[in-house]
Formats: sequence, structure tokens, C-alpha cells
Amino acid sequence: MKWIQNDTIAGLQAEFKTRQDAYYAALRKEKRGTPGYTAIEEEFKAFRKAFATRGLALVQGDPKATGAFELLVAVLFATELTADIARLIERHYLSHPEAGKITTSLYFAPIPEAETLLEALRKQSPHPKVRGQASYWQAKRIMEGFSAYTTRPLPTPQQPAAAKKCVALLEEVIARYPASFTLYKEVTAGEKAKQELAGAKNLLYLRLGAVAPEIQADDPDGKRFKLSDYRGTVVMLDFWGNW
Repeated sequence: MKWIQNDTIAGLQAEFKTRQDAYYAALRKEKRGTPGYTAIEEEFKAFRKAFATRGLALVQGDPKATGAFELLVAVLFATELTADIARLIERHYLSHPEAGKITTSLYFAPIPEAETLLEALRKQSPHPKVRGQASYWQAKRIMEGFSAYTTRPLPTPQQPAAAKKCVALLEEVIARYPASFTLYKEVTAGEKAKQELAGAKNLLYLRLGAVAPEIQADDPDGKRFKLSDYRGTVVMLDFWGNW
């Protein structure tokens, strides 16, 4: 099967949308876990790989062409950030008015060049919206480095400075870019940053060997207690909610 039918930026963009729409429509007709479902996923995976290779080549061939940046956004959706793509962005798109569209991809990217690009967008973009998006996703990327489940953990010596930077980035979003963009069901950047800020301030407590922050609450019998009262014993905290 010939995966790529088009050889232009506009044509490849249109083909990607057509193939993606067909992919989602086909999945809705199959039951997850069945051979048919798996075959559809594998076919689209192969298309995405071929699309990313051809799309990147077209953008590299003419980075300033109409639609080139939009095609690059689609390429980043189809594949992970690479050093080649990072260099392309650094050379041609740091000042692009829609550069914020790639900040989420940079947050997820496993390579260190993603952090460098977020920092560059935050400092160099002439567009407040882009700077706000870069600040928010850079903060989120730092927070990810404290997680036990991340593939890019922060080395212990770097954690104090990273935690301070994360707090500063979120405070920057709140102070300078509170309404510059929205996330998740129209929640503004400022609102989301405020939600993240409390957790960011506790980052240094959330690692092995660190002293837990104080917690005061009432037990099931209504008796007031403090977490520090149990210092020296094994304590299991169960946080849950009912919505």
C-alpha cells in the first residue's frame, strides 16, 4: 500500500486529516482488544510514521512556505520531538504567532531539547500568549520531573532550584498571562496556574526521605490530630473524594 499520496504541504495536511478522521470512524465500529481494532491501530501507526518522515522533509525544504508551520504541528502530533525537529523550531519558529501550539508537545517530549525550546519561547517570543503557554507547560514539565512515574526524573541536587523555578513560572502566568489562553473546558491559564501552585510549593516534600508537610484534621470520631504526632511510626495516608 502506498501510504503517502500527496507531495505538497497542503496536500499532505489534507491527507493527514482525511486519514485521521477515517481512523477514528473505523475504531468506533470495532470493539477494543479485538483483532480488527488492533489492525486499524497498526495501519494508522504505519501511516503516521510515513507522514512524519515526509512532512518533516517538506517543512525542512521550505520552512517559510505557507502552511509549513501547521504541517510541523501535525508532524509533532504524529511523532516525538527529535533533535532535528528541535533545531528546525529554534531556527525558524520561535517568533511564530502560533508557536504556542507546540508547547504541549514539548511538555511530553522526552529529550532535553524540549526544555531548551520552552525556555526560549518563554523568553524570546514577541507574543504574550505564546510566552504564557511556554511558561505554563515549562512549569508542568518541571513538576513531571518530581513524579515517581516519569521517564525523565530530576536528579536530587537539581530539585531545590527546579521547585523554585516551577513556582516562579506559575506565578508569572498568574501575574502576567492570566487570560492569555485557556485549557480544559475553557479554564483560563491564570485559574489553572492557581490550581497547580499549591502543589508546586510542596514539590520538595514529595520525594523519598523528605519530611512530610504538616496535616491537621479530624479523625472519624471527631478528634483533632496532627500528622507530626505520629512521627517515628509508619503512617498510611488515604486521600479520596466523592463526586
